[in-house]
Amino acid sequence: MSYASEVLLDSPYLYWRLDDPSGTVAEDASPNNRDGTYVNTPTLGAASLLSGEPGNAAVGFNGVDEYCRSNVVLNTTTVTIMVWFEYSGTPPGGPAFVCGFTDGVGSATNDKSIYIDSSGRPNAYAFDGGPKTATSPDALTAGKHFLVLRQDGSTIKIYVDGVEKASTGCGASFNGYSVNNIHVSGNTADKGYIAGTRDEFAVFTTSPTSARILELYNLGNGDETVSSSQTSSQSLLEPQETVASSQTSTQSLAQSVASELTNSQTNSQTIVEAYGITETISQSQIASYSLISRLRLPIVNIVDEGVDPGVYYISDGGSYLLDNLDRRTFIEVTSQDALDRDLTIQTSYTQDGLELDDRVVEIPAGEVAYVGPFPSYIYNFNITDIYIDAPDGNLKFRAFRLI
Repeated sequence: MSYASEVLLDSPYLYWRLDDPSGTVAEDASPNNRDGTYVNTPTLGAASLLSGEPGNAAVGFNGVDEYCRSNVVLNTTTVTIMVWFEYSGTPPGGPAFVCGFTDGVGSATNDKSIYIDSSGRPNAYAFDGGPKTATSPDALTAGKHFLVLRQDGSTIKIYVDGVEKASTGCGASFNGYSVNNIHVSGNTADKGYIAGTRDEFAVFTTSPTSARILELYNLGNGDETVSSSQTSSQSLLEPQETVASSQTSTQSLAQSVASELTNSQTNSQTIVEAYGITETISQSQIASYSLISRLRLPIVNIVDEGVDPGVYYISDGGSYLLDNLDRRTFIEVTSQDALDRDLTIQTSYTQDGLELDDRVVEIPAGEVAYVGPFPSYIYNFNITDIYIDAPDGNLKFRAFRLI
C-alpha cells in the first residue's frame, strides 16, 4: 500500500515528494512534469515524515533562506494544498510561512498559504478581495503533522492530522500572479521563514472531501486499513474484471472486492506502456462523449452486511453515466443471451497530447462480470462521471459503491 499512489489517484496539479537524493530539482511525481527548484541548498535526504516507508526521504529547511519554488505560474481561484511538516515545538516570533503561493520570496503579493502564528497555531490564509484566515484553536505539538489548506470558492479550511480545525467564508481567491508562485518554505512581506522538515507536498485545483483527507493522513501515518481506492497494479490501469456465477451474493461481492483492493505505485510511463498509445487525440471525439444523451444510473451502497438488490437496467444499445467522484464505484453486468457482449468504458486520460484506448470489457454469454473500481484520473469526465456504452445491447447491469 502506497501513500504516493493514493495521492496520484486524486490528480494533483503537482506533487513534490521531496525525496530527491541530490541536485536542485524537486521532481514532480504527477504526470504533469511540473518540477520545482531547490534554492540555497536545503538538506536533501532527511528522514521521511511518512510512517512505514523507510526508503522514502524528505527535505530539511533551515528557517533562514532555504526554500523550494515552482517553475510555473498557477492562477486558480480554488485550491487544496497538502504537506507533511515537522514542527520543533517552539512558536515563531511572528507569522511564519510553511508553504503556499507568493510572487517570489519576500513579496507582498501572496495568499493560499499555510503558516504558523506566534502561538504555534496553524492557519490557512487566502485573499478574495480581503484577507481570509482559518485559524486552528490548538497549537501544534512538537513532531510531524499533516497540514491541509482547502479553499473551494465559498470557504477556506485548515486541517491538522486529518481533522478540520477551523473554517471561514472565502470567495474566489486571488488569481493575478505573474512569477513562479508555488513555494515550500520561504517568506513573504508579512510572514517569516520557519525551520523544519517538509515532505510530500501536493497542490490540487479540486476539493477532496474531509473523509478523503482523513484517509490520506491515516495512510501516511501508518494505518493501511483505511484507504478507499486501493487497487492492484493491474486494476490501477484498467477496471478489475471479475467473472462470477449469477448466484454471487452482494455480501460476498463486497468481501471479494474489498480483498482485491490492494495498492501499488504507478506513473504516466507505466500507464502508457500498459495501454498503448493509439492516435493523436481528437478534441471533438472527447467532446462527443459529453454530448451523447446518457441515462444516469443510480448507485446502491454496499456495506459489510450486504445490500438489497438495486434496479437493473436493460441496455438496448444505449449510453450511460454514473458518479465516480470517490473512485469506489463498480458495475455488475450480465449478458442476457447466448452471445458474448461488449461493454465500453470511455477513457479521458491523455499523455503528451495522445489518448489512451477506451476500455472494452467482454461479458461472457450468460455470466456475470463485476467491473471496477475505476481510477478517476483515467476514467472520469467532468470531474465526477464515468461514461459507459453498451453498443451491442442486451446487457443487464446495475451500479454499486463500496463504502
